[in-house]
Amino acid sequence: MTNRIPLLLIPGLVSTRLMWEAQIQGLADIADCWVTPLPAYDDLEKMAREILANAPEKFAVAGHSLGGYLCFELFRLAPHRILQMGLFSTTCDPETAQVSQRRAVMNEDAEKQGFLAMIRASTPRFVVKNERGQEVEKLMEKQAFEVGQTAFFQHQKAATNRSNYRNLLPNITCPTLVLAGKQDIVTRPSVQRCMAKSIPQGIFHAIDGAAHMMTMEQADQTIDLMRNWLAAEPLALAA
Repeated sequence: MTNRIPLLLIPGLVSTRLMWEAQIQGLADIADCWVTPLPAYDDLEKMAREILANAPEKFAVAGHSLGGYLCFELFRLAPHRILQMGLFSTTCDPETAQVSQRRAVMNEDAEKQGFLAMIRASTPRFVVKNERGQEVEKLMEKQAFEVGQTAFFQHQKAATNRSNYRNLLPNITCPTLVLAGKQDIVTRPSVQRCMAKSIPQGIFHAIDGAAHMMTMEQADQTIDLMRNWLAAEPLALAA
């Protein structure tokens, strides 16, 4: 199909294209999906500028966690290029001292125990404790191996130093889908619901049976919600 919307998918921390595979296949009839690898920089603006340099002229974008921060950066730098926005398991708020300390501990553990050992110890916090969650943990380890420790450290620093994006929310006038996992203890659904309320065309959904890694934990539900979101403004490409 020639009228498929260009959809840029941005992975989260220590994630790759693998976290979006189900969505790429499930939306193939309506979306021309592009997955950006995360540049190994410690600055979100620098990462966003490189992504924009290689992205389609106009596009829909969905970002997971760290990828959500990059969605805000893309919008801040080039709002005229963003047709629709998806913010998954993410927040507009700056880093808290508690989360910053947790990142520091993870970095120390990676140095002392080994990068993948740290990843294995950390992954249970990000998924629902069931059979699918165990499968997702293994997929997270594979992605971490591909991303590597150096990029992980850079991305941790970028996330820690991110801006407060709350002032951008009233200006995001494109159809915006905010998705949370109901069981997410990393980015609480209540925080994401509040964020969606501040976005003029923001729509919030909490997905049951999913924690932070919703695109892999509950792929079918995510695909259905993304399909409705992408259909929200079918004439966007003609604008």
